[in-house]
Formats: sequence, structure tokens, C-alpha cells
Amino acid sequence: MATVWRLQIKPVNESEETLTSPSFMDAPLSFGIAERQMMSKPIKHALFALVLILAVWVSIANAAQSRHSDLSQTHPIPEVIRFNVSPDGYPPYIIVDDTSDKSVEGIVWDIVHLACQRLGCRLKPRRVPRKRLESLLLKDYVNVTAMAPLWMEDPDKYLFSNPLVPIREVLFFRAGDRFAFESPDDIKGKTIVTHIGYRYPAVQHLFRRGQAKRFDVPQDKDMFRYLLHGSRFDALIADNLVGRWLMEQNQWDGQFVVSDNHLSRIHYRLMVRPDMKGFIDAFNQVLSDLKDTGKIKAIIQRYL
Repeated sequence: MATVWRLQIKPVNESEETLTSPSFMDAPLSFGIAERQMMSKPIKHALFALVLILAVWVSIANAAQSRHSDLSQTHPIPEVIRFNVSPDGYPPYIIVDDTSDKSVEGIVWDIVHLACQRLGCRLKPRRVPRKRLESLLLKDYVNVTAMAPLWMEDPDKYLFSNPLVPIREVLFFRAGDRFAFESPDDIKGKTIVTHIGYRYPAVQHLFRRGQAKRFDVPQDKDMFRYLLHGSRFDALIADNLVGRWLMEQNQWDGQFVVSDNHLSRIHYRLMVRPDMKGFIDAFNQVLSDLKDTGKIKAIIQRYL
């Protein structure tokens, strides 16, 4: 039986038309003029809206793809992070095994290792002395190192991550042979054991003017040995946690005392070349998550 379409016109409102049918799929292919006029407008509007939506979606997708492509090309995340652990590490932040380059641990190493796992990077240790660090960083022998901006003569040449852990530089004295230390000027006339290649911004001007003397030593452990057995040395400068860790590891408890006041309070960060911006941005995001979930705190507690 042929399907019959009826055009119903309501007398109350002549502009309101209703098309009824038992089944749309059963409808014949021929329409009257009124029917075609009524069907053409909604279809045109629907097609126009669909095209507009598709155009907007394609535009947004292309823009997002372009931004992602630009970021990956301009600031790629390297597959291998060649991380400077220095010849002797910086315990407990970076602890190296003298018998194996592959045996590295410590607070900062563990943080970077965990972050690299999440970023899909392989972490490889490289031992670079402080004096050669910048040249080898520019040559890409290493591409990441741990550093504090104040320790660099020209920190603006590099990019730094968000803070990893706080560094509190203090004075260590021989037990029973300390002097009053309230401010940096109190080291005037003193001979201070220091780490070769390190900058100490709080007292750098005193060393430069000759108002205090620095005696450079290549290893943190040897700094304590020189102070312990050298009566001509008045104190040494070291991070509070580094000094306490060395005292515990070498059974030096009771042989040194620590100043109540600090020379400086800064933050340990990752330092990279400017072309490593993609890595630093991604690392900062992971670092924030590690802090929020308590994983950074748990790592630090393992070494205290």
C-alpha cells in the first residue's frame, strides 16, 4: 500500500506546519512543492551547522598539533640524561661508589632517577670535575647537573629547575676551638677550609679583598681532615647535611661542632643549557607531583 503524507495547517497559526507520516523510511521519493520547501530549510541549517562545527574542530586540532610539534622540535626531551655526579659525588645528595660508575645513589640522584622513569628517559651518570663542568656542559658531554644559581658566576646563561632540596651552608669548627659567628664579617682574619672551585657568595668579597683566607681542598671529606689535624685552620664551610653525613660515616661525632647561624640558605636545583627547556618544563611538572604525593619527603628520610 502506498504511503500517504498529509500536510496539516493549523488555522490558529498559519506559519506553523506539521508533517506527519507512519514511517519516514516508507515515504515516497516524490514531494510536493510545499513539502520540499518545508524540508529544505532544516536540512540546509543542519548542514551549515555541521560544517561550521567541523571547521572549528579541525582548526583547534591543527593549532594544538602545531604547538606540540613546535615544542618537540624546538625543545625536545632527550632520550638519555647524562647527569653529572662529579668525581666524588656530593653526599648525601649524590653518593658515588669509587669502584663503579654505575653505582650511584643519594637524595638528588633518586629524585632525578624517579622523574626520568616517568618521563621515559634513561639516566646515565658522568663524573665531571667542577672546573670543567661548564665547558663539558656546552659540549653536551653532560646535559644535566645539580647546582644552585648563586654558585654560578653567570647563572643567566642557563636554565634552572624548581627547587629540589634546601641547602644550608654553615661553619664547622673543631670541638672546643670555635669562634663567635653571628654574621659573615666574623670570619675576617680567619683561614677557612673551602672546596676547590666552589663559590661562597656570602663571604666571596672577604676572600677577594684578602680580609679572610680560603684554603682550597678537592674533596669534602678531606676538608674535615684538614680542619681536624691542622691548627692553622679556623673553620670550614659546608652544607649542614653534607657535614653531618660525613661526620656520621667517618665516626667523627664529638670532634666537630656546627655554627648556630648559617652563611647562606639556598636551594639545590637542576641546571641545563637553554636548549633543554622542554626537559626542564616536563621535569618541573613531575617534580611537583612527587612533592604533592610525599615521595620527595620519603627519599630525604632514607638518608637522614
